[in-house]
Amino acid sequence: NLVDMLLTPTAAEQSAGATAAKLEIGCAAYALSGEGALHTGDTVTVVALGTAGQTATFDVGGSRRRVPMTETAPGKYVGAYLVHTGDQFQDASVVLTLTSRRGFRIRHLVTGIPLSTTP
Repeated sequence: NLVDMLLTPTAAEQSAGATAAKLEIGCAAYALSGEGALHTGDTVTVVALGTAGQTATFDVGGSRRRVPMTETAPGKYVGAYLVHTGDQFQDASVVLTLTSRRGFRIRHLVTGIPLSTTP
């Protein structure tokens, strides 16, 4: 399930030969190191597919933002977040962000990963 956005070049970019490009991202897979609620030391791993050569991050709930993702193959981004002491999530969502070289961002809410922690 990919979300996409068409990037239209500016007039200056068009005169330099640039054409429109599509920016897209979607969640390919995710893994939780524990079962049920997350605990300190558990890991949330997210794999995303999207436009190659961009910058990808993900957010966990409202408190852990811009967790970096690495492009491991063209268009395949992988990132992991280690749950810290004091993290408190209750049915938190994961949101993917892909940022183009021109600074455009596309965000995707990953459904089906309600993350919660226990003290």
